[in-house]
Amino acid sequence: MNYPAPPPQPGVPAGQPAGPYSGRPVNSGNPTFLPPAAPAPTPAPYGGAPAPGWPAPGEDAYPPADWGRVHVPSYGPQPARIWQRLLANMLDGFLATLIFYVFFPGLMLITALLMGGTPDDLNGVAILLTGPIAFLGGLTAYWCYFWLPVAKSGQTLGKRVLGIRVIDMETGLPPSKGRSALRLLTIIGLSAVSGIGTLIDAIIGLVDEPYHRTVHDHAGRTIVIAVPPTAKS
Repeated sequence: MNYPAPPPQPGVPAGQPAGPYSGRPVNSGNPTFLPPAAPAPTPAPYGGAPAPGWPAPGEDAYPPADWGRVHVPSYGPQPARIWQRLLANMLDGFLATLIFYVFFPGLMLITALLMGGTPDDLNGVAILLTGPIAFLGGLTAYWCYFWLPVAKSGQTLGKRVLGIRVIDMETGLPPSKGRSALRLLTIIGLSAVSGIGTLIDAIIGLVDEPYHRTVHDHAGRTIVIAVPPTAKS
């Protein structure tokens, strides 16, 4: 059975469908007209004035003047400021040194007592035997102060006070124990070179734009960021 064709819509020539891209009304109750798309600008003839939307002759819009420069986005984590890192390192250094000198003599005394001596025996042979053990114990405490907190939360006590955190460049999470250890080994290795290594490490952090990553940051593939006030807990 054949049904009669529907009547043509007002304003639409017979035999031509209406549609959103045709420039003709879509429905008869509430006509909606969509103007046709504007033609793309054409380049200017040789020697003539440029068409709208085209660069002037001899001027290229690409690459931009700062092409190749890494920009820090205005959203998301922001790199920690230099003064924050400096103060956090000073506080951490003081606390770690205090821990070392608390563990060192304490372990010497404990070791001597375990060997059957008395506190008065901490001289001569007793010091020779207990000294290395106590030194290794103090060094272990010093190591753990920097290594474990950074691997767990990205923050030592000094970094927590100053509101900064170490994160993995790839994951945005605190670095793994391996990367945290590599980062700390680089710090120790640089500081062992008569202070010159520490100075070079600091200079690299100053000139490295825009994230201010130091040598040990590059070694551990980390970045130190400022923690927003709402995320410091």
